[in-house]
Amino acid sequence: MRRLFLLLALSLAISFPAAAAEMHFGDNGLDIDAGSLGKFTLTYPQLRNASQQPVHKLLEKHAAGKTATLQYDGGGGITLSLDEAGRVVLKLTGTRQM
Repeated sequence: MRRLFLLLALSLAISFPAAAAEMHFGDNGLDIDAGSLGKFTLTYPQLRNASQQPVHKLLEKHAAGKTATLQYDGGGGITLSLDEAGRVVLKLTGTRQM
């Protein structure tokens, strides 16, 4: 009986694959809608020194669905994008003074 229950549970798990979380960039960072687990936001990067003090303030942020562009004081920036696998890809832009 225990084996039958395990086999049934396994077949149901295979039949109904887990739904992927919906992700997009919003005003405060990467917004994640994980269904019944809730909604979460991973905030945009803060640039800090070794003492964990902010060194470059975030001046501008432009979010558009699966991409976001961030500009920091000092001329540096970060372009974030979501790839097809749901991974966040970061590209540093701007000056080397960051």
